[in-house]
This record gives sequence, C-alpha cells and structure tokens, in this order.
Amino acid sequence: MKATEARKLTESKEITTLVIIENIKRQADNGMSFILNQKLPDKVKMELIGLGYSIRDKEDNLGITNTIIEW
Repeated sequence: MKATEARKLTESKEITTLVIIENIKRQADNGMSFILNQKLPDKVKMELIGLGYSIRDKEDNLGITNTIIEW
C-alpha cells in the first residue's frame, strides 16, 4: 500500500471491505493465512463473515484489541 493510500485510510478512520480483501490477497500471495487489523467496523466484520472469513478479536498484553481475519 502506498503511503498516500495509508494516509487516506488513517484520515478517514474507516476501512472498507474492499481494502481488507486487497490486504488479504496480498498476504495470501505471501503464504500467510491471516491478517491482523485494529478498529475494524462491525459492518465490515459482518460482510467478511458473510464471505466465509473467520473473524475473532484478541487482546494483546498491552490491552490492545486486534481483529484476526483468517481464511
């Protein structure tokens, strides 16, 4: 992802299902089977579940909750 794209996402503070799927494709191409994301909107979570992705939240040692998206 280019810095300008990342900046736009940060500024909007909302990530779309399409952006998540693009990230999933990149990670899958690199042999990964999951991605982590913070502050994933419930609407996007529900859309991803509807597409067959497994989603769960996990809190790390610092108390930060990450959403794990697996395929």
